[in-house]
Amino acid sequence: IILITGIFLLPQGLYAIPPAKQNPVPGDLRDSIQWYKNEGIRHAQGGKLENAKNLFLKELTYKEKAYPDKHPKIANTYTNLGVVNKMQGKFEKALQYYQKADKIYSENPDFNPKKVGTNLQNMANIYALYQDYEKAESYYNRSIKLFKKDSTNNIDRLGMVYNNLGIFYKEHGLHRKAITFYEKSIRLKKRVNPEALYVTYGNLANSYRLLGNYKKAEEHFINAINQGIQQFGKTFYLLYHHYLNYGILKLDQKEYEEAKKLIHKSLDLTITHLGKTNPETSRCYEYVGVLCRLRGNYTQALQYYQRALISLSGHFNDTTIQANPEPENVFSKSQLVNILKRKAKTLANLKQNRKQNLKAALITYELALKTIGELRTDYQSQGSKLNLTANERETFINTIETAIELYNRTSERQYLNKAFRYAEESKAAVLYEAMQFNQALNMGNIPDSLEKKEDQLKKDIWTYEELIFEERKKREPNESRLNLWDERLFELNREYEALIDKFEEEYPKYHSLKYEQSPMKVSNIQKKVKSGETLIEYVLTESNIYAFLIEKDDFQLKTIPVDTTFTNKVLELRNFLSARNFSNHSTKDFQKYNTLAYHLYSKLIQPLNLDSNQKLTIIPDELLSYLPFEVLVTENTTFDEIRYNDLAYLIKKYDMGYSYSAKVLYSNNSGERRSRRKLAAFAPTYANIDDITEYKARTRQEYREKLYPLKGIKEEAQRITRIIKGDTYMDGRATEEAFKDQSENYDILHLAMHTLVNDEDPMYSKMAFTQEKESKEDGFLNTYEIYNLELNSRLAVLSSCNTGTGKLQKGEGVISLARGFKYAGCPSIVMTMWPVEDNSSIRLMEYFYEVLADGEHKDHALRKAKIKFLENSDPLHAHPYFWSGYILIGDKTPLYNFSRIWWMGGGTAFLIIVAVLFFTGKRYLRQVF
Repeated sequence: IILITGIFLLPQGLYAIPPAKQNPVPGDLRDSIQWYKNEGIRHAQGGKLENAKNLFLKELTYKEKAYPDKHPKIANTYTNLGVVNKMQGKFEKALQYYQKADKIYSENPDFNPKKVGTNLQNMANIYALYQDYEKAESYYNRSIKLFKKDSTNNIDRLGMVYNNLGIFYKEHGLHRKAITFYEKSIRLKKRVNPEALYVTYGNLANSYRLLGNYKKAEEHFINAINQGIQQFGKTFYLLYHHYLNYGILKLDQKEYEEAKKLIHKSLDLTITHLGKTNPETSRCYEYVGVLCRLRGNYTQALQYYQRALISLSGHFNDTTIQANPEPENVFSKSQLVNILKRKAKTLANLKQNRKQNLKAALITYELALKTIGELRTDYQSQGSKLNLTANERETFINTIETAIELYNRTSERQYLNKAFRYAEESKAAVLYEAMQFNQALNMGNIPDSLEKKEDQLKKDIWTYEELIFEERKKREPNESRLNLWDERLFELNREYEALIDKFEEEYPKYHSLKYEQSPMKVSNIQKKVKSGETLIEYVLTESNIYAFLIEKDDFQLKTIPVDTTFTNKVLELRNFLSARNFSNHSTKDFQKYNTLAYHLYSKLIQPLNLDSNQKLTIIPDELLSYLPFEVLVTENTTFDEIRYNDLAYLIKKYDMGYSYSAKVLYSNNSGERRSRRKLAAFAPTYANIDDITEYKARTRQEYREKLYPLKGIKEEAQRITRIIKGDTYMDGRATEEAFKDQSENYDILHLAMHTLVNDEDPMYSKMAFTQEKESKEDGFLNTYEIYNLELNSRLAVLSSCNTGTGKLQKGEGVISLARGFKYAGCPSIVMTMWPVEDNSSIRLMEYFYEVLADGEHKDHALRKAKIKFLENSDPLHAHPYFWSGYILIGDKTPLYNFSRIWWMGGGTAFLIIVAVLFFTGKRYLRQVF
């Protein structure tokens, strides 16, 4: 829903309006400026926006004659021009004017905080409309801080920004928090600006509607409309917001006739005051379409959606239902996405001309996804990208299902290919974009000095974000410190944005690499998949599992029906695997596991009819990302006692690896990288922590924010560096500083240490190194710091707890420490899915490196290690908790192209030949002499 800001009233707060003169005073430049300004404001308030814009442009012409360049008074006019363009739906133009004003304000040391804060708030409104919520929130908060510098004289401004923050939180689904800000706004407006209360009452009503409190919502809508009429009359054009939202309330209540009256009232006002081509008019048409669809009149609904699309664009006038505008020709891309989704869903619901309408629906969904991709690329903050991806998960699912239905109806492979394409694009898009950005930096001809500046700015931004994050966690945060850091962070972000803009404008190769949109084609994957390998990509919906299978010479889709219990069973198995309390473990628990693991096998693997001894690459989806598939059981066998060793685990049949997506998997060429040194194993000390019981010290996870000693990590590091000749960084040498200095020099990185997982914000999850008093580092390697590394390693083994777990981000996957290593350039990662047990880890890693050193594939080495662990464990320690938590994600190719056996055999043969030649030579010498 479009933000209701009442921002057109801002100039009234900046400038008092004297009685209008009939004409500008001839020869008096300053009087002319004042006249054009006042008339521009008067026309804007009356809804005559084009007139207002022309008057402000005249004012700007006179100001440019009267004042030097970059004078704050020129910035004021830029702000007003931005307001008018925003009300006309020309958001990009509005933002350009706001940015011009902002540049002038930032270069004037004696700026007026009220004016700067107002302009920042205006910019925040545009970012919110673009759904770049992280940036919007930053700008809102900065404007509040500026207004609070003189809160007595800025009550009206604070009231307005609290209103806008309420809208912001409403858009995030935080309706109660939104209501809190609306109530703050109302309290302030009552003191200084009661005529603007109708705006906030309307917003308050909307939040109550979304909470399902229809009674309160109706009361506030009526109050808002009545106040607006009292203040400005029945034809006041901004009443359209309230009529429309009140109409939507009636739609929710299925009072369709009442809804129709209210929505058409809104439509009449927007057409009269804003014209037929305006995002607000478009929105009214959209909801007339919604009304028609709810009444079952799909054909009429489509006609109104088409009108909404025409109204949203100044360059599109095609009434044909199959036609759509291009994203670059609309006022608002986010609004375009909403209309396209409604239109596509309606087309897909039509029963007549089923095939034709499904094709039109697919084309429409595809345009929506293209626009979503453009929106996401335009955002610079990861938070905004992730929010957009999560919000549009359903759009990807609908597109995939439409393509699959078309494939089932037509048997045309193009639709199967499209279904796979959008399955791919629905996963790890933010991670792939970040990797693409890295590549653009490295290959885009950016000068080294600017690359270093970009790197330093990122580090500074993350540093301040962590300082703020940690301070806010305290019971009594230091507000003055927070304000100082917030201000610095705001400026750093703006400096970073300006630098990226410079890259895009001045370095064409960087721009083309960053924005390259090439879908991952099945044919391209088949070129990379070797004989005997199968890539399985899952898509999980409420009623089906879709499994795309790609082999060297085959590509097929399996559709597996599931019910609502499937998700619960996945969670149940995951909880069973990661639970560490074995003191009461019974035969009943064992049998329950066996039944559950077989049931999930029957849903996820058995229907795929895989050949034996295939090498599997699994790309999971949603909750499946938390499940190591190797623990699934392929036979439903009954046992009378605990015998975990004897279960028919999937790992006994297949080599298995995982990936975030096919695109991410094949974006690194591990064959091109090779560091000088083979292996670095890090095993820090936590000798300063004691009094921890033996049981608590058996895993490598934090315990009540303490870092207890880990007895096995040094032994683990020593064993693996004997197998693959490498360097050990133990105790005092295993510091964060040493890791950052040396990590780029090693082919394999092995980290055995504590992990502190932050589920709230995974970018602050960290690996704990040895603490140093005299170091510039704090001893904790955060996820965001890993993102700033440039690794040359072909393999990172994160032998710590939960390195592969974290927040499951809808539509993106698990945000974890391991993901950071992937971004930093490491193509293969062995990570853990829960807290690992110390003794088990030592054995498992020793077995893994032994096979790896023989030149085997990484997935095969891990499989062999797990099977050997099972064969050498007692029935209870063969429980999957102890061995299945380690999984391989990414490239599976061998690190070495030789086998130790062949090497040893070759060496032995060489020695024998030398010996034979030596003794033969001696005999020959004796004969000659």
